[in-house]
Amino acid sequence: MELVTLLTACALNVSSDLLEPLIQLESGYNPYAIGVVGASVPQPTSLNDFWHTINDLEKRNKNYSVGLAQINIKNLHRFNIPVLDAVEPCNNIKLSSVILKDCYSNYQDIGKALSCYYSGNDKTGFKRDFNNSYVERFLTSYANKQENVVINFDYDQFYQLKNQVENYHHNQPSTQIARSSNVKNTNQVKNFSNHKKKESFLKKTINMN
Repeated sequence: MELVTLLTACALNVSSDLLEPLIQLESGYNPYAIGVVGASVPQPTSLNDFWHTINDLEKRNKNYSVGLAQINIKNLHRFNIPVLDAVEPCNNIKLSSVILKDCYSNYQDIGKALSCYYSGNDKTGFKRDFNNSYVERFLTSYANKQENVVINFDYDQFYQLKNQVENYHHNQPSTQIARSSNVKNTNQVKNFSNHKKKESFLKKTINMN
């Protein structure tokens, strides 16, 4: 599916002009991307690879982020969203929209909101790491937005794995496959489509000059 189609359908009142470069920066358009705080892992190229890596990270109690927009495990706990649901591209974009809007609501500034998205606060995103700060790297992505990006996600494998996880979890409720997969309502992400905030996240255009 084309990224522009996903953004149109799934972004909750957040401009695609903001989300497209953010996704480019966060995951390089890889829907199975995993980021680990303070470490690196081989990047999955399939959902099975993704799930195997997640379970390994869970066993080691690692702090990680998943998907196109790199949603952190802490936010999955915050919203009570299973990690497998969160990696699905539309769900991932919905979650990123909610987090960005929360950050902007707190700071009323695009740069500080991006820093908040990256680190949970309004300062770390301006500190230089990897030669440039997160906000600087975002601006570079913004200036080099890609056209006609296609997101390849295996939905057949997704629903098959989702059913396997839910059945396993139902039969062995005392076994936790992953911290964020142990929830009562695995369809809770759908509630984001009813998000009632109507005001635009972008109250001003990012000035690249």
